[in-house]
Amino acid sequence: GLCFFPVDNTIGQSDPAIGAALRTVERVAKNADYIQHEVPLAWLGLYDRIREDPRLCISVDDVKVIASECGLPVSRRLGLDKETRSMLTFFNKLGKLMYHQDPSLSEVAVLRPVELLIPAFTKIIREHKGLHESEEAVALSKQHPAEWRDLIDGGMLDTVLLKVLWKDFDQHRAVLLQLMHKFGLSVPLFDSTGSAKGKEVFLVPSLLEENLSHMEDLPEDSLSFFLVFSIDAEAMDRELMVGFKDDVNRFLPVGLFSRLLGKSVAWSQATRGKRPLLSKHRADLSFGIHRFVIEELPGERCIRVRVASQAPKNIMTRLEMLAGHVIRECMPRLSCFVMVPCTGRLGVREEPSHLVNIAKLVARKPTWSDGVWLGSECLEEGQIQKRFDMWLPSMGLREDGYDVFFSYRQGKVDSSIVEMLCDSLTWQSLGERRRRVEVFWDRIRLETGKFFDLSFMEAMLKSSGVTPIVSLEALKRMQGIKAESPIDNVLLEWVLALEIHEALGNDRFFILPIMFGRIGSRIGEDPISNLFEEGVIDNLPDVVPLATVERVREFLEDRGITPSARLGRRTV
Repeated sequence: GLCFFPVDNTIGQSDPAIGAALRTVERVAKNADYIQHEVPLAWLGLYDRIREDPRLCISVDDVKVIASECGLPVSRRLGLDKETRSMLTFFNKLGKLMYHQDPSLSEVAVLRPVELLIPAFTKIIREHKGLHESEEAVALSKQHPAEWRDLIDGGMLDTVLLKVLWKDFDQHRAVLLQLMHKFGLSVPLFDSTGSAKGKEVFLVPSLLEENLSHMEDLPEDSLSFFLVFSIDAEAMDRELMVGFKDDVNRFLPVGLFSRLLGKSVAWSQATRGKRPLLSKHRADLSFGIHRFVIEELPGERCIRVRVASQAPKNIMTRLEMLAGHVIRECMPRLSCFVMVPCTGRLGVREEPSHLVNIAKLVARKPTWSDGVWLGSECLEEGQIQKRFDMWLPSMGLREDGYDVFFSYRQGKVDSSIVEMLCDSLTWQSLGERRRRVEVFWDRIRLETGKFFDLSFMEAMLKSSGVTPIVSLEALKRMQGIKAESPIDNVLLEWVLALEIHEALGNDRFFILPIMFGRIGSRIGEDPISNLFEEGVIDNLPDVVPLATVERVREFLEDRGITPSARLGRRTV
């Protein structure tokens, strides 16, 4: 559990609290799995060799050469590559070196992290004004005045500055940048004008101003919700409603807000949001057209979000996801809970008396008809719907259909692209009546307990068009399909889209594919390869997937639509 040691700084090392803290750390460390783990003697010999290496960083390929000289692989089952990486991971846990298995960092090990990272990072993360002004700062203020002002006033780091700030670390620049991103010290930003010139811009949250004095006020009808964190998830989840100021189970770690802010800015850029206004504890952002203000409340140990949008659930859902990403990356024991004011609505400057756990409220939906107690108040089902309608999820299939249907293969990249597209399109306006764009995304539309294939086929038939995500990974998983293979749902969607297009024509149904190849994740790789140069299309099987075709035929005929003559000849 969490330990607290009150230290008297006037006593120094004689303070018994310091000794107690050290003993606790030692006890926990000794019980850690990696401390008790036995390793081959050859691993220790390999570590002794690379420890003597004078380089600050070493490639994994070079480590494997040394490993083979030290008798690796010990395990024939693992082989040289896997065992070498396992050894590096083990010594990383011991703090002897730095090695991460992220794709962008998996080919290099940092042998002397302190000698490399601290001098490099403190060239950027430091006080750049007054007595602390360095020679590099003076030079950059003259050579690149606009970019330098963006860094010291707005926390925006342009890569042109790194040529001077990191002149002593030039060969390690790519690795250092990736490590800054990993540790949440910087966040890549999207800049279409700069990228065309070979420039990149990063947000450095720790360099932001303490407060924003130039932020525009939000409308009075803005809505508020709260992100609350705890290491005792069970205790937090026991109560439907908690006090705003007196909840002892909350815990807001230092650094969490800046990491969440970085991810929020990146998502805002990805969804073409407005120019952000940022400070260390408060930011004015938007996801697509949905504006919001996010603010750290250290005294209440939570984060408040004020939403100036007609789509508050979009902001709430996205920020909950981004907070989850932060937690998984660096604080896995932490849990995030979305809370809303017990009154449903809240003035822009008003504080709530109590907060309601919205997920727990939704989970109790089957018993709403019996009434739900919020403190001394019992709400009937209709009252719950009216008070919390803006926060309750809207799920299920629409009778009126959709403007666009996204068809994609579940996977990290493809799923993320669809998420960004949905954020950009949802609540955009169409036509004279300025109605919102309706998107079919299976993650929020398909209902548990129903036949998924029938649901998404019905949704496609009611859509104005389909956007298939034709990626390298999506096509790779089709290479093994045979004539007698079971139904592949993505292929089913694509075949159905072709049939609907042929039946309705271009005026009533569109197919607009998004196609891309391999996504580069390693240092020096192209960000996206040409799908047509990957060879995967040429290797797709020239067979008719019988079960898939027959399912499409059955669906169309049941709805009075005559399948095309080409349906039985459509190959993968």
